[in-house]
Amino acid sequence: MIKMRESYRPFAPSVLAERVRDFFEVPGKQEDFPFMSFVLNVKPEWREQLQAITHVDGTARLQTVSRENNPRYWELIETFGRKTGVPILLNTSFNNNAEPIVDSIDDAVVCYLTSGLDYLVVGDHLVTKRRWGNSELADLFVSLPKAAVLNREDKYISNTERGFSYFLVWNYDAARRHVLSEPWYRLLRAADGKQTLAQLMSSLSFSNEHRSLVFEELPDLWSDRLIILNPRAIG
Repeated sequence: MIKMRESYRPFAPSVLAERVRDFFEVPGKQEDFPFMSFVLNVKPEWREQLQAITHVDGTARLQTVSRENNPRYWELIETFGRKTGVPILLNTSFNNNAEPIVDSIDDAVVCYLTSGLDYLVVGDHLVTKRRWGNSELADLFVSLPKAAVLNREDKYISNTERGFSYFLVWNYDAARRHVLSEPWYRLLRAADGKQTLAQLMSSLSFSNEHRSLVFEELPDLWSDRLIILNPRAIG
C-alpha cells in the first residue's frame, strides 16, 4: 500500500467524459465533472468490479477527463479501456500518509523510492528503481526536516534507575512524538546535511551493532519523513 488509507476512504476514479453514463448514475444532462467535487452512484452492476473506487454506500467521487482539456491523460485512460474494457483509472494525490502532495521532482523521487510504486513517470521520462543496499544508503547525506525538534528526556525507567529516552517532535505540533533509538539520536544531533551517513557513523565510532540498528530503522524513518536523505550535500 502506498497511501496507508483507511478502508472507509476509497480512491477516486478518472473516467472518460464520453463514457461516464456507462458506469455511473448521472442525474440530468450534466456530464462534465472535472474537479472531483461531485459524488455519484456507481451503477450496481459495476460495483464489484470497481471496488477500489466505490464507497460502502455505492458512491464514488469521480473525475471526468475530456480529450479537449486533458488529451494526454485521456489517451492513457482510453488505451487502458481498450485493453481491459473499463476506461477508468484510479486517481489519487501523489503522496504517502506522512506528507502533503509532492510539489517538485525531488519530492516525487523520494515518495517513489520509499513506497511500493513500481514506476515513476515525470514528463516524458519513465523511471525505474535500481537495486540498492546499505552501502548505497550510507553514501547519502543526512539531515533533519526544518520542522523537526530533536529531544532527549532524562527520566526514571524503574524505581531505582534513571535513563534517557530520545524522540522527535514537530515545532508546530508538540503532541506528535516519534521515538528514536540512541544511535539515531546521536547521529541526528551531528547531522548537518554535509556529511554522509557513513561519515557520521565513522566520526561517532559506531559499533557494528549500532550500524546494524541504524540501517534497520532507516526505512521507516525515511518513509515517515522524519529524516532527509540526499545524494548531494546541502549548501
